[in-house]
Amino acid sequence: MTQAPPSHRRKRVLAVDDEEEILRLYQTFLQYRDYEVITIDNAEDCASFLKTEHADILLLDVNMPGIDGLQLLEMIRTDARLKEMRVIMVSAKRDEETVKKAVKLGCDGFIVKPFKLKDLSERIAMEMMIITEEDIRGFLRGGLHIRTTMFKEPGMNEFSVLQWDPYPLKYQDANICLLVPRGIRPAMFLKAPLEELESKVVVLYRHPQRWKRIWPSARRGQTRSAS
Repeated sequence: MTQAPPSHRRKRVLAVDDEEEILRLYQTFLQYRDYEVITIDNAEDCASFLKTEHADILLLDVNMPGIDGLQLLEMIRTDARLKEMRVIMVSAKRDEETVKKAVKLGCDGFIVKPFKLKDLSERIAMEMMIITEEDIRGFLRGGLHIRTTMFKEPGMNEFSVLQWDPYPLKYQDANICLLVPRGIRPAMFLKAPLEELESKVVVLYRHPQRWKRIWPSARRGQTRSAS
């Protein structure tokens, strides 16, 4: 399996919740998982923090006094500086209207309280696996090898062996898979514009249970078309 250069920067998680016990849980558990963790107990202070600081991923409670999580999410998604920050909404209830609104505003995931720590860890790991255009071009330059048996694995059912060639990779100590149209050498896309890369190349991440698409993301396309 091809190895890609790992990233050594410690990932930062920003957790916003008005429940002190939840914030302590995030702090203890995520620090143990080797994340840098920042906790804030209200949306107003989070908005101020993000004016000068960054986070790789935001765990954002929906129901908070004052500005709620959905209002803060809307503010975040109108800020060009924060468009790459991953946002997972957290709520004690999962009514369809709230979920739909969160997705429409641009959240990357939704977790319902009470949650299992294992599920939280897996979700964060998946969202942290952010692939950039530079990464894609680096993959295309590598020595890639087709492994068609991957189509038998969970999560691969939406992709046809008649249309795609799968190339497994190791990236940041995780398993990913590069898909390109069948019969076309990956290096053919090395000099392709970003629009062509996003329409021809797919990257999947090996989540513990199944393969999931991480590039191009639906939100990335929406952000570009809205600008």
